[in-house]
Amino acid sequence: MADPTSHEKAVAQIEERRRAEARAKIGSLFTGIAGLDRGVELALARLGWSSHVVWQAEKDPYARAVLRKHYPTTPCFEDVRD
Repeated sequence: MADPTSHEKAVAQIEERRRAEARAKIGSLFTGIAGLDRGVELALARLGWSSHVVWQAEKDPYARAVLRKHYPTTPCFEDVRD
């Protein structure tokens, strides 16, 4: 395999910078205890993307208590129509 050209190196650096600066925003309906939310965060992290859950919607009181513990600053709506 040939050494990458300076142009290819520059393109690779730009792409890496974009991934580092990008932050995916996640909204979650019928969240449960956020297993899918956490899985998406971990999968994006493995791809080099940062992410965060910006809101959740969950009706079950137990699940909402779990969400408050693990996502204390994330708004959690009780009704998806809110």
